[in-house]
Amino acid sequence: ATGTKDATTFLRGDNTFAGAGITEADNWRISSTQSISADTDTVVNSSWERNDNNSDKIGTGLTESSGVFTFPSTGIYLISYQQNIARTGDSRYFTGSIELSTDSGSNYSLVARSYTHIKQTSSETSANSSTSCTIDVTNASTFRFRLQAGGDETFTLRASSSYQITGFYCLRLGDT
Repeated sequence: ATGTKDATTFLRGDNTFAGAGITEADNWRISSTQSISADTDTVVNSSWERNDNNSDKIGTGLTESSGVFTFPSTGIYLISYQQNIARTGDSRYFTGSIELSTDSGSNYSLVARSYTHIKQTSSETSANSSTSCTIDVTNASTFRFRLQAGGDETFTLRASSSYQITGFYCLRLGDT
């Protein structure tokens, strides 16, 4: 058999060695609330922090600047974004979106979006929205992603530095 043999490899059926396990995993959240204006798609950039409560990244981890995240290496990644929305009053819709740039942040395209709504039942109501996608990162130096929130009415993204309420996780599933 050929290939490097260590604790992260296994012998495949074709008698070659392949990597095993997750090599990159990261979990981020916002630690302060962010207000989102009506009829806008707004980049979520409110105090991003890596989850440090009984959690740590695997591998190098993502880097973040003003709500824009950069991948540590090429590969197939799963991103799962969840947001918790607070609003006083009804709303027809709220969106949570994942956008991707392949040109270092010059242009972004929508790759995943979720919708939810609120029917007011008390003075302040809340809703959850989540969306996920896989991305084939073929060039780690030019691929970026950001998360957006929007809706037909003004609302607040809830936040915490103690637990996950609005945030995401990102896993590298395998090679590109």
